[in-house]
Amino acid sequence: MTTYSHHKCVDDVNSGKYDDRKKKMIFETFVEKYIDYQKEHKKSCKRDVTSTKVLLLFFKGKYLADIAPLPIARYRHDRLSGKIVVKNKKVTKATVNRECACLSKMFSLAEDWGLVH
Repeated sequence: MTTYSHHKCVDDVNSGKYDDRKKKMIFETFVEKYIDYQKEHKKSCKRDVTSTKVLLLFFKGKYLADIAPLPIARYRHDRLSGKIVVKNKKVTKATVNRECACLSKMFSLAEDWGLVH
């Protein structure tokens, strides 16, 4: 093995490329864990439940590691433009901001729990 390929392998391992634990967590599985956690640690998690239901419409089936700034920006755009609709209601920017704040909190916890880096 050449020095370059050795360093490339080491870099891949250090970046988490081969860490299956980080690749296998699907968004909907994490949502269940997040809601369970919030029910134990929050007085009311009604807003979290509402937000995650809408987030699931867009991110369902995606791995946590694949949810990055570009897909989140696409979610915001689609949600505000009416491509993602719940109960035939138009959504406000404040609602989308709350949903994105929920997603941000979810990823902070995922990072604390070692599910993403």
